[in-house]
Amino acid sequence: MTDKMMSFRDAALSSLIGIAIALIPFVLDKGAYLHDDAQAQFVPAFMAIGSALRHGTWPDLTLQIMAGGNLLGEYQYTLLNPISLAAYGLFSLFDNLDYVMAAVAVLHYAIMAPGVYYLARLAGARRSFAFLAVLTIATNGFLFYWYASDWPGAYMASAYFPWCAALLLCASKSRPAFAGAVVACYLAFSSGWPHVDIAVGLFALIVAVVATMRDGWRSALPALGAAGFAGLMAMPALLPLAALGAVASRVSAVYNDGYLVPNLFDVLNVSSGFHRPNMFAWFGYGRIGFPPNYVAWYVIPCLALFSDKRPSLRNPALVTILAFGAICLLASAGPAHLGPLRFPMRFVPFFQLAVTIGTCVLLSAVADERPSRRGFLYACGVILVLLLYTVQTDTHDALPEMAHAAMSVALVTFIVFVTKTMNRLALFTTASAVVLVFLVEHIVWPSNPSTADWGLYPRHFRVVDLAAVPRSYEFFAATLAGGAAALRQSESEPPQRIGFGNVSLLEGYAGVNGYSPIGNRGLARELCVSAHGIICREGATRILARDPATGAPFADLLRVDRITSVSGDLLDAVAAAAGPPWHRENDRTTVTFERGLPNADLPGTVSYVSPGLTVAAARPATVHDETLRVGARDKAAGTIIFARIDWPGYRATFDGRPIHVAAHANFLVSVRVPPGPNAGVLDLQYRPPHWRASWLLAALGLAGTVLGALRIRRRR
Repeated sequence: MTDKMMSFRDAALSSLIGIAIALIPFVLDKGAYLHDDAQAQFVPAFMAIGSALRHGTWPDLTLQIMAGGNLLGEYQYTLLNPISLAAYGLFSLFDNLDYVMAAVAVLHYAIMAPGVYYLARLAGARRSFAFLAVLTIATNGFLFYWYASDWPGAYMASAYFPWCAALLLCASKSRPAFAGAVVACYLAFSSGWPHVDIAVGLFALIVAVVATMRDGWRSALPALGAAGFAGLMAMPALLPLAALGAVASRVSAVYNDGYLVPNLFDVLNVSSGFHRPNMFAWFGYGRIGFPPNYVAWYVIPCLALFSDKRPSLRNPALVTILAFGAICLLASAGPAHLGPLRFPMRFVPFFQLAVTIGTCVLLSAVADERPSRRGFLYACGVILVLLLYTVQTDTHDALPEMAHAAMSVALVTFIVFVTKTMNRLALFTTASAVVLVFLVEHIVWPSNPSTADWGLYPRHFRVVDLAAVPRSYEFFAATLAGGAAALRQSESEPPQRIGFGNVSLLEGYAGVNGYSPIGNRGLARELCVSAHGIICREGATRILARDPATGAPFADLLRVDRITSVSGDLLDAVAAAAGPPWHRENDRTTVTFERGLPNADLPGTVSYVSPGLTVAAARPATVHDETLRVGARDKAAGTIIFARIDWPGYRATFDGRPIHVAAHANFLVSVRVPPGPNAGVLDLQYRPPHWRASWLLAALGLAGTVLGALRIRRRR
């Protein structure tokens, strides 16, 4: 390690604590880590990406789903994080998705835990209290219910943050610490969660400010350099995401409608184990199904118990962590949308980390001192106030919260009158109570009750080949409510070929629908495809409506030969529009309309050519390249439309000369072949936007890391 704050034995023990805690939810519920967005978005993509990697292809783009097919630009799939890629490749060998996602969670709990220990030690916590911090963060409800269970991408990125924070604090101390800070920050930046990116940058800035105030501006350079060089190295992941802003359907504005914005007092109520606050979320304004703000029973009572004793604030690490936590607390209050950034509650875990470490540092400082009787009264009074607040705001949680308050009073009494100091027995009792509350919570709420369990997967699934070029597509015509109803009609055997989210990636067929938090503005506007891959009521008929410019139905332009709908949802609208040659087939919960593809003779992904224009494949089409021989034509220019979403990065040449790539109907790749009687060759290529520039910046970041480390070595 970079100093004596953490031995390899401490790191191993911390990882074991993280692993043990991570396994408990899985033992209680095999589907604990496979819920909501994990089912609909992440798991299908993770498995398909892993399969592609094992077969020797790097899936920055796929044509197997149209909405969300820009996998690199979507960012949350962490395609440039080596640990994630190794995990995808390994875990995709197995077909039990519950076990796969549990393994992903366990891996990242094991990564996160030593970072928490190290950060706590740097802040001034004793060894035993640093382990208490590890246990507290490992049992954190927000990290499990919101992240590990529903948004695994968020948890994967968050696992690196404690390491980033700890090594940024040490970046000026040694060459290994500086290099380690760069590596940790790169892993965080490449893990696909913007809130973690902002948190890392903010922490580096606070480290620099504190260092400047203590030792002058030069002492701020290592932390700023480490974070900056890591950011440059992560540009191949970040710039494609930024480029999608030009076509994204995601709202980008500054306003606060209260959506997923927590109440500030609820966030501060970190010691009420069963308090479920009200918040405006997916279901409207109402009670969250689990205690998202609970950190540990001991935090507020112990702060009150030892209120007359304060740890030294001369430790710059502690000052940095507390300042960081205060800013994250304010950030959690909104606005709900800050440009493309949304859901400010995602800053809450960083505040909870700071609170945990600050409390453990306080307990370390006063561990040998006896708490006063006045402090005992303060602690009991605070517990009573929190209980009254919980009962006042939500009577449903009165009995369990009363039990939790009684336990807290008993434990404070035990510390004051029995152990009399925070000795080993008091610490063991404190930790045991943390685990006990964790167990009760997970018995009561095995998963996040505020989000859906879609029950999406058949027992046997077939992962698609992300590098293959589909000849035709399926369109899923259902609203969110209708799709959910179909999925829940049979829990024992989910319906086949439900194109919700990215599920088609595990069902072996290509689909127009896909899960895309970034989205494509044109696709969303023309066909009403949402981020989840479901549609609005108007979208059921738009797929069969004719494009005004070509006269061809959008189903032809997308090479759609199958439309799936749901009984009692949009079926009537689809049935009215799907006349011959579409024919209907009824399933247990779904109805499909199929036809022969009218443009099946067109090569590759071509879905339309202007009258009088002939095209043939010069070589087989791939995801990234498509070469066509264009036959002799009249003097007018001709249009070729491809069944490809017009993501930034497409370019085309005709006989070696660049020609413009346009977005037909605002979302389909199209080119205008120059007029002229002679035949020619059309080359269509896709390369991630700013690809060369991003790798040049990455090389600059790597060079800066080497030079920065050498500079620190000379200074020593």
